[in-house]
Amino acid sequence: MRDDIRGTVMPNITELGGDAGIDAGQRREARHRAVAAVAIGIATYGVSWLFSRFITEKAGWSPMLRQWTFDASLVVISLVIWRATGRPWKDLGLRWPVAHSVRWRWYAAACAVMVPASIAAVYFRVSHPTLQTMTPLQVIVSVWFISSIAEETFARGLVQSFTYARESFGHSGYLDIAVSSLVFAGMHAALLWIGMSPVGVAIIIATTASIGAIAAIARRVTGSILHCVGIHTVSNAVGVVLGSVLVSLR
Repeated sequence: MRDDIRGTVMPNITELGGDAGIDAGQRREARHRAVAAVAIGIATYGVSWLFSRFITEKAGWSPMLRQWTFDASLVVISLVIWRATGRPWKDLGLRWPVAHSVRWRWYAAACAVMVPASIAAVYFRVSHPTLQTMTPLQVIVSVWFISSIAEETFARGLVQSFTYARESFGHSGYLDIAVSSLVFAGMHAALLWIGMSPVGVAIIIATTASIGAIAAIARRVTGSILHCVGIHTVSNAVGVVLGSVLVSLR
């Protein structure tokens, strides 16, 4: 990988993990950034959810339009916050990814995670309240694509990128991966408020934490959220299709 490219992306995952050359002040700054990223993530998600809920309930919109409004709010607020930091858009992951030879393994790992998750969801008869109101085409457009783009812009774009800063984070650990995957998983706890069972929410949180970690590694390695969106889309597709097949065989 050329030096001019390496200077614009997060360092390769194989280069990370050591604390050599990183002093206590830098590690403390990294932890402060992680806490701030979690706070910003919670605030961004909360404001997006409240805004979309207020607008759509007043207008009496369908669940699909409510989801689209939430996704749009999440993207817009994430971009506004990032713009306020003064950092370039490419640091948000809005750039073409650096090529990497193991990229297909990220997709395979995400698909593998969805197999036990789908089996558990069918076994415990978990249903997604919003998906139940959508047609197959609406699920493809809303969940496979629009939600994947919005959530990755938020989790792997805003949250993970805010956590990472080369001058303070250095090679001191994997906080950006941990923070983005945990925030991504935690945002799905809101499903409790729209009628999903606690068991179903627990399954989804565990699944999204795993998918989130895979996507976060892809973000770290390639410097882009493009593969993150791809991983998210593919895992959603596998989950919906496999779940439907298992339900038909039950």
